[in-house]
Formats: sequence, structure tokens, C-alpha cells
Amino acid sequence: MADSSAGPEDKGVNVQVLLRCRPMSEREVAERTPQVITTNEALREVTLFHNGHGAMKQPTSRTFRFDKVFGCDSHQEKLYKQAIVPIVQEVMEGFNCTIFAYGQTGTGKTYTMEGGPRGSDDGRKLSPQAGVIPRAIKQIFELIESNSMDSTVKVSFLELYNEELT
Repeated sequence: MADSSAGPEDKGVNVQVLLRCRPMSEREVAERTPQVITTNEALREVTLFHNGHGAMKQPTSRTFRFDKVFGCDSHQEKLYKQAIVPIVQEVMEGFNCTIFAYGQTGTGKTYTMEGGPRGSDDGRKLSPQAGVIPRAIKQIFELIESNSMDSTVKVSFLELYNEELT
């Protein structure tokens, strides 16, 4: 986990670690599952709580700092504008960039990267639930179009799921 005091706006930073906390699922709410994580976007901190069951007899908490933190109420557009737009702009300036989502099953990686149900769109307007991939593709082609550039675009993305490349 990152313990950097540098923010993502700092130039010259090669690797940034961002954390997005997903909201509790309907099942977790229905089962009254205790919330074990809190986020502080301003301080870029995440605190994990352990209730004292199991091997750890005492309730404990640990706080971690990241380059950027997005709380449980953060939306796709906010995450994209704050974290991804600058990366896509660097790609368009000729830099190689990677966006890497990592976490346990069910933590929201696919939703963040691909988005939720697409709904009806006209091919130019994205759903509010659109993820990083469709938003980045849209941004790339809008930048190409606005600059009237002749361009060749090569983009790849892959998913490692249950240790299988998909």
C-alpha cells in the first residue's frame, strides 16, 4: 500500500496508487454486515477495522495512505475526470501508459473498468455508469477528431480472472 505524500497532480510521478471503495451490496445491507472500511478523500486515507474475532482478540484499526482515494459514493465520471483524463492526455502526447485494476473478487474492478448496464445511447453519449475503457476510447477519438489528425490507434486491454487470461 502506498504511503506517499505526493499527490497525483505532481509531475514526474511514474506510478500512482489509487483506491476506490465500492458501496456495500444489497446483500451486505440486508444481512446488516458491519462496515469495515472508511475513506477520507481529502487526506487520501483508508482505515480498515477488525472487530476482534478470530486470531485477533482485540478490535483494531489500520490506516493506509494512497496517492488518491475515492470513497464509496464516488461515481464513474468523478473517478475518470480526476484520475484517468490526465493519463489519456499523456498517451496522446506519445507516452506509454497503463491503468491497472487490482483487488479481490467482488470489489468492483470490472464495474470500474467496463461499467454497468449500458442502457440506450446514441453511440456518442456514454451512460453515467460507463467505465474507464469506454470513456478512454471516447476521449481518444474526440481528441483525434478535434485536432483533425490522421491517426492509427492501437489499444489493448485484458483481464486475468481466476488466473486465466481472458
